[in-house]
Amino acid sequence: MGIDDKIVTNGFTIYPNPVVNLLNLDIENNAKVNRVQVTDMSGSIVMNVDGTIEDGKCISIPVGYLDAGTYIVSVSTEENVWHRKFIKTE
Repeated sequence: MGIDDKIVTNGFTIYPNPVVNLLNLDIENNAKVNRVQVTDMSGSIVMNVDGTIEDGKCISIPVGYLDAGTYIVSVSTEENVWHRKFIKTE
């Protein structure tokens, strides 16, 4: 998978993956996002953004400060919680 490749599934799309500094989340169907959370593979929360993001088609989250490794980003809406795995590189 290259730096410009997108992972497209139900709920939201993430790119680039792997990522160096800024992870983009394209939210499908203009869903109202209530929380974005990033956890490491041990389950520790490394980022938590609460609050409503209205009609957010694209959300960019800074991940440059994270150590290289594999993480899970979770997006919560009023109706669903979606999870995607991403790789942070140096």
